[in-house]
Amino acid sequence: MEILSYKAYVEGSPHRARFPETASRLIRPLDLFLRFLGSREPQILEQAAPELPSRIRGFVADASSPACPAIFKEVIQEFPSAEEHLDLFAAQYDVQRVLLGVEEQAWISEETIELPKAAFIRALYIPQYLQLKALVDALGKARGIELMKRCLDWAYMQGPDHPNAPATIEELRVGQAKGNLRGEGMDWIAAIVSEHEYRNKVTTCVIQKALAKYGDSELMEVVACYPDFTMFRKLNANFCLTRTKTLMNGGDCCDMCYHDERYAPDFAHPSAEVFDAIRAA
Repeated sequence: MEILSYKAYVEGSPHRARFPETASRLIRPLDLFLRFLGSREPQILEQAAPELPSRIRGFVADASSPACPAIFKEVIQEFPSAEEHLDLFAAQYDVQRVLLGVEEQAWISEETIELPKAAFIRALYIPQYLQLKALVDALGKARGIELMKRCLDWAYMQGPDHPNAPATIEELRVGQAKGNLRGEGMDWIAAIVSEHEYRNKVTTCVIQKALAKYGDSELMEVVACYPDFTMFRKLNANFCLTRTKTLMNGGDCCDMCYHDERYAPDFAHPSAEVFDAIRAA
C-alpha cells in the first residue's frame, strides 16, 4: 500500500474572489433553500422563514437595518425566490458583506479581490448554519437535520456536470491533491489501496479551523461536511465516499474512504484501527 502525505494547510491563506460572481455564489444557497422548501415543505417554510432575517442580522453586531440598495437589487435579480423574500435576501447580503469585509460597491465591480480564506468560508457556511438552526428550532434536531440533508442533496444536484469528471478513483485522488495544493486547505495522509480505492486521513482542515468557534458542531458538520457525499456521486455515479467521523464534529481526523462500487460491491469502511495505523511517510 502506497502512503502519500500532503501538507497544504496555511494559516491565514488568501482567497481570490472575482465579483460579482462571488456574490452570486454566496447568495445562491439561500435561493436553493427557499425553492426546495417552497416546493416540498411549504408549511415548514412558512413557519421558519419569518424569523430568519433577524436571526441572520443578529449574527453580526454591525449589520445594518433592512435596506434594499441599488447594488443589492443587481446582485439578487438572478434568483427566482428573491422577490418574495426580499428582506431575507437583504439580511443575508448585508451579513455576508460584513463577514467578508468588502465594500458594498465591490459586489458588482467585476474585479478580483483578495480576501482571507477564513472570511470567505464563514460567509459561505454561517448563513446555511443559521438556516438549519431555524429548522431545528421549528422541528426538532433530528427532523431539522434530515430535512436540511435532503435540501443539500437536491441543491448540489442542481449544479452543472463537471466537464472533466474523473473516470477512476485514482484520477479523483490526483485531482483532489492538485486542488488542495492550490487552495492551501488541508493536511492529509493518503493510503492508496488500488486504482479503485484510497483512504484519506485528514488531520487539518481550513474549513473546520474557520468555523470552529461558531455554533453547534453537529449542525455545522451538516452544512459544511455532509455535502461531500453527494458531491462525489455527482462527479461519477460509481464513486462512493464513506466516513465515520470529522474534525468539524470533534473527531481526531476525518476518516474518509473513496471507492468505485463497480470494483468493490461489498465494500466495508475500514476500522478505526486501520486509520490509526496510517502514518505520514
